[in-house]
Amino acid sequence: MPYLQTADVKLHYLQIEETSAEPERDLVMVHGLAANLAFWYLRLAPRFAEHFRVTLFDLRGHGRSGRPPSGYTPGVMAGDMASLLGELGRDRIHLVGHSFGGLVALAYALQHPDKVESLVLADVNLGFLRRKQRIQDWRLWPKFKQRLEKAGVPIRGEEREFGIRLLEHMARLQVDQPERAQEFQGVLSPFMGRGGVRGARQWLELMDNTTARTDISAEDGITQESLQQLQVPTLLIYGEYSQALPSAQLLQRVWPEADFELIRGAGHFFPVARPELFSRAVEHFWSRIF
Repeated sequence: MPYLQTADVKLHYLQIEETSAEPERDLVMVHGLAANLAFWYLRLAPRFAEHFRVTLFDLRGHGRSGRPPSGYTPGVMAGDMASLLGELGRDRIHLVGHSFGGLVALAYALQHPDKVESLVLADVNLGFLRRKQRIQDWRLWPKFKQRLEKAGVPIRGEEREFGIRLLEHMARLQVDQPERAQEFQGVLSPFMGRGGVRGARQWLELMDNTTARTDISAEDGITQESLQQLQVPTLLIYGEYSQALPSAQLLQRVWPEADFELIRGAGHFFPVARPELFSRAVEHFWSRIF
C-alpha cells in the first residue's frame, strides 16, 4: 500500500488506472468522517475507473493514514490532499466528496480554483449551517428518537452538531453493544461490515486523543460569500431523508446553474447504500460536461 509522508502526517492512498482508451482524466474521491477510502473502493471507484484515473486516500486520522495530535479542519485536510496530488503530478482533477469529505473538496477547490474541472458534492452539510441546526429540526427525528432512546443513545432534541455527536454515540454502541448497533447501519452509522468494530474504535481514539472533536466543529472558512466566487461545474446530490438538505437548498441559491439530484428513500450514506443510483446520477452529470 503506498504512503506519502508530509510535514506532519503519513497519508495512505490508492490509485486505480483508467481502463478505457478515452483521453486521460483524473478523479479524486474524498470520504467522510469515520470512514476510509474503502467507502469508495468496492463498488464505485472501479466503475468510475472506466472514465478516469482514480485516486483515493484516507484522511488524516482515518483508515491507514497517520493520526497526528491536531489538524482536522477541512482546510488542513485540503492541504494534505494538495501535497498528495502535487507528489503524484495531478494538475487538473475532477472531485467527488461525501459529507465532511465534501467540505475538504470544497476547501481544496477554494484554495486551488484553477485545478478543479468539476465538483460532485454528496450530502455535504455546510459548517456555518450545521452549527445552527438542532436534531429536532431534522424531519426524521420523531422516527428515530424512540429507537435511539431504546438503544441508550443520549441525544437531546435541542442538541446542536448532532451529526458529529451521533457518530460518537454510534461508535460506542458498535463497540459495547454491536447487536443493537445493527439496526442503525446504513442509516445513521458508517461502522458497517467486517471492519465496523475496528472503525468504531479508531473513531473513538481519534475523538479522545486528538483535537479532532473541536477542529471538526470549528469555523472552517467556508462561507456563502466564498462559495459565490467558485465557478466550476457542480453536481449536488442528496438523500431524501438527509439531515443536510438545508445546505442543498442554500447551495442551489448560490449556484443556480448547478445540477441537483435527490436520491429518493435514501439517508446520508446513499453512495454505499444505493451505489447504482449514485453512479448513474454522477455519470449523467459527467456526460454533460465532457
